[in-house]
Amino acid sequence: MSSLLGRWGPRMPSITSHIRGLVRAAGLGKASEILLRRAFGMTGFVSVIVQGHKIKVRPTDSDLFVLSQIFGWEEYKIDPHHLARLYKVAEDWQASGIKPLIVDAGANVGYSALYFATLFPSACIVAIEPDPNSFKILSDHTRPKSNIMPVHAALWSHDRGLRLQSSNNDSWSTQVGEGTGTPSKRLDVLITSIPNARVLIIKLDIEGAEREVIESCPEVFAETKCIMVEPHDFMNHGAACLFPLYQVAAKRKFDTLINGENLMLFALD
Repeated sequence: MSSLLGRWGPRMPSITSHIRGLVRAAGLGKASEILLRRAFGMTGFVSVIVQGHKIKVRPTDSDLFVLSQIFGWEEYKIDPHHLARLYKVAEDWQASGIKPLIVDAGANVGYSALYFATLFPSACIVAIEPDPNSFKILSDHTRPKSNIMPVHAALWSHDRGLRLQSSNNDSWSTQVGEGTGTPSKRLDVLITSIPNARVLIIKLDIEGAEREVIESCPEVFAETKCIMVEPHDFMNHGAACLFPLYQVAAKRKFDTLINGENLMLFALD
């Protein structure tokens, strides 16, 4: 998740909106506890039950904003029409022995993976996160879910490793660049490592690495039924991060929707 605090734009949620989303997700009591602990700089975790999932929230990090977006305002919610189409595709694939696959790239602490697991309980979900601290929490959150596979890596155009670049905007805005110290994975290689799988949904929230990933395997995106991506050109002026995605979309019919910060493309064939 990219940081919303410290950058203002047309889709910038207000602090009030974040608080309302937190209350919607966690309830008034837990939301108040989280906010009070943040105000006083109290570290540690607050445990919350959200949609049947037991999750941990770090009040002094970006977790409360991610929780607000994903479970409060449901920024990965799919409208009933397109959801029914995806359910039908997944059902047909399973009848043919194909495993529906959801790629959650930039999974942070795992809230999005849990959201997708609720929406598609029979799908295999690959939750990819490069930050080691967030990945540890992601692993804890997803351990009870046998259909979620956590992967400590960053998606990129090669598998030689990358350098993790810390941010002043908490764990949801960590970036990667050329270097060493953090594992990297090519998306096409990762997919082929999962037997009998076919990609149903790709979710990208990878802080400006979109172009590297999509250009390295455009055929994967061309065959995917749903693509969810948070644009990051505001961080990389002139990088045209989604240019290769538009090239893919120009050759195929997609419905395009916007939910929160996310651009959603739904294939019509």
